Amino acid sequence: MRGLLVNLALLFAALLVATSPAVAADPASGARVDASNFDAIVAASDAAFVVKVHSPRCGTCQEMRPTWDALVAARSNDVKFATVDIDDDRGMKLAVELGVLDDGVPAVWGFDRAAEGERSTPRKLWSGYDAPSARELAAATFEGGGVDLNGARNADGFVAKA
Repeated sequence: MRGLLVNLALLFAALLVATSPAVAADPASGARVDASNFDAIVAASDAAFVVKVHSPRCGTCQEMRPTWDALVAARSNDVKFATVDIDDDRGMKLAVELGVLDDGVPAVWGFDRAAEGERSTPRKLWSGYDAPSARELAAATFEGGGVDLNGARNADGFVAKA
C-alpha cells in the first residue's frame, strides 16, 4: 500500500511539473514572463524589451503568432523579446499590475531601461483586433520613434502606434 501511495505522489508531482507554465525562454517567442519573474528578466535588464501580451484562447492572438515569431527571429539581435500569457494567473497578475489590459489582447508593449530600483513605464507599440502583417508590426515596433535599438530611450521614448 505504501508503495502505491509513493507512486501516486510521484505521478501527481510529475503532472504538476508537466502542466505548469514554463518561464524559460522560447527561442521563437522570447522569454515567458509573469508576476514572479518580470522584475528579474525585464526590469533588471540593461536592454530595451518588446513584450507581447496575449491569450492562447484568443483567435487574433493565434493569428498573430507567426508574425510575432518572425519579428523575434529577425530582430532578436537588436532588442530582447518576451511574452505574457494572461490565461496564467501570474501572467494576468502582471498585466493588471502594469495596466496593459485596457487596450485588449493581443498587444505589443515596449519597456525601456528604468532608473535603478524603478520599473519602466510600458508604452503601447501596437494593439488591435486584426492580426498585423509582419511589416505593420515591425514598423510599429522599430520605426518612427519606436524602440531605440541601442537599448536606450529615444527623445520621445517609445511611441504608441494606433
